[in-house]
Amino acid sequence: MNNFNAGRIDRNGCIEEVKELFKGHRDLISGFNVFLPGSLEIADWYNLEGR
Repeated sequence: MNNFNAGRIDRNGCIEEVKELFKGHRDLISGFNVFLPGSLEIADWYNLEGR
């Protein structure tokens, strides 16, 4: 999030960092999705496959 706030990465880069950080934690990914527009939500299959 710091990189996003500082303008070093864009919105998609921020989402990729969060996906890596929260990998394997479905509850955290679901909580983060609350703050994203529907078209940018991290899909449930991402977490279920352990990517």
